[in-house]
Amino acid sequence: MKLGEMELIALSDGRFRLDGGAMFGIVPKPIWNKMMPADENNRIELGMNPLLIRTEGKTILINSGIGTKDDDKFKRIYGIDSQDGQLVENLAKHGIQPEDITDVIIGHLHFDHNGGLTRQEGDHIIPTFPKATIHISKLHLDTARNPCEREQGSFRPDDFEPALAACPTKIYDQAWELIPGKISITFAHGHTPGQQVVTLHDGGKRVIFCGDVIPTKAHLPVPYVMAYDINPVASVDERRALAQQAVDGALLYFEHEPGPPLWTVHFNGKHFVPGDKVSMD
Repeated sequence: MKLGEMELIALSDGRFRLDGGAMFGIVPKPIWNKMMPADENNRIELGMNPLLIRTEGKTILINSGIGTKDDDKFKRIYGIDSQDGQLVENLAKHGIQPEDITDVIIGHLHFDHNGGLTRQEGDHIIPTFPKATIHISKLHLDTARNPCEREQGSFRPDDFEPALAACPTKIYDQAWELIPGKISITFAHGHTPGQQVVTLHDGGKRVIFCGDVIPTKAHLPVPYVMAYDINPVASVDERRALAQQAVDGALLYFEHEPGPPLWTVHFNGKHFVPGDKVSMD
């Protein structure tokens, strides 16, 4: 897909499953189950959809999926399904090798978003993208290194510390731009402190990488806040602001959508709702 002079490529690191009740918080199951049917273990299927950007000589990756380090027990618990191929395989389909990635923007470090930042090689864990500069918020890195008990299961040091130690790393304490006027990053704090939200601007159009602010199109209604969110009141405000930007003309890229990830958004008088899927071919 072209966004002005930028090339955007939707990628996959496969699919996995999480508890549907946890994913929809206070929303009753008879409502969310119509949109995302649960399996026998009450889990719903979710995508893992990193986004690749090519522009101005850079090959930029937003998030890196769950990765390949997990054992069979972990894969069973989370229903990890790699039938669509994992991230490195799907990069190769576009002629891109891990060494070609110049920048990785870390939305946040929960294992299903950036477990793929490192990989196992023999007895060692090494960076998957050895030549990339890693971009992360200071608040979120501090959170990942000193998590509260409620969130600590989502952070695994082997997912990120070897990469941060080996790769150039830039740490931010305020909103910033990777490419001025084209790639801007702000922070959201409801799901996890210091999550980075990436907005792409070019050719008079905008695409917003939602991360876990709005994980799927089924989560567009503002009250549909995940039970995983650290600060659900902040999540409500952040979700409303993001969805309103889409009503005003931005496209939303849903990182956990199990189908096509890029959508328009409408407001039906009560809730924000998905409009049309947008082809990325």
